[in-house]
Order: sequence, then structure tokens, then C-alpha cells
Amino acid sequence: MGQQPEILKISRGVASYKIDDHFAVLGLAINTDVTQMRKKFLKLAKILHPDVANYSDVEKELATNYFAKMVSPAYQVLNSDRDRAEYFLTLRTLAQGFKQKPPQVELQSAAARQFLQYPNEGNYMKAINEIAGLQYRNLDKVLDYTAELSELNLVYLMTQEMGGQPRNAG
Repeated sequence: MGQQPEILKISRGVASYKIDDHFAVLGLAINTDVTQMRKKFLKLAKILHPDVANYSDVEKELATNYFAKMVSPAYQVLNSDRDRAEYFLTLRTLAQGFKQKPPQVELQSAAARQFLQYPNEGNYMKAINEIAGLQYRNLDKVLDYTAELSELNLVYLMTQEMGGQPRNAG
């Protein structure tokens, strides 16, 4: 998968396994369909376009970097049938590894800890939608919210492969 500059990297959740979390970057659940991915990408393109929002020069540069180095590459992978299939295989392999050896994760996100305790699709979707709604509102918080989403995605992968049983958060 493409490598992001260190300054735009997240290191929690799925990303802690050296896998770019394209769904977290786009503020999407792992089970999102291609049509919704495109809608979200277009929405983010408008939000991050330097001429749309009332950004300062510094914010314009940051928004442009988020779009060019995170959002666009994530969408390119998820929009390509071949690349998306390879990416899902990577995620599936990660999740299957959890069957062999359940991970000892230290979750910083309260939403991810709660989802780990009560893993069901409704809790996952609610948490993803709430955090994604905040993700690109404040450019200084984008990476924090993206890391929270990546933690939720990690827990989703853990619970999907482990039969949805509640686990203890670290």
C-alpha cells in the first residue's frame, strides 16, 4: 500500500499493524459499498478544497496535503476493483491472525473500548458515523479522529473473526 509521509500517519488501530487504514481516512465503515465510498470522497474533496472553505494560508496547505496524501490515495485503492480486493485480502489476513493469537490492544478511543465490550453492527456504525461527522471539521484534529476510526476498524476486524464475543480492553 502507498506510504504516507510521517507527519500524516496514524499509528493506532489497523494502522498499528503497518497497514494503511483507507476506510478510516475516508471516515467509512469497513463494510461500506463502492457507491457510498464515492459519495464520501466527493464530499471530502469539497471540504478540503482550498477555495471552498474560509481557510488561512496554513490551513489551505494542510487541507491540500490531507487531500493529496491521504484522502485521494485511500480512494484510489478502494475505487479500483483489483486494489480493493487486494486490500480486503490484507485485512482478512490480519483478522484471521487474530484467531490464532488474539491481540493485546491498548485502545485510546472510548468508542472503540465500548464497541469491544458490546460488539454489534449497530454500535460500530453509530460510532463510525459520529466520529466521521467530526473528522474533517477541524483540520488540527483530523489525525486524532482518523486514529479513533482506525481503532474502531481494528475492533471490528477482531470481533468479526472472533464470533462477536465481548473482550476486555487494555
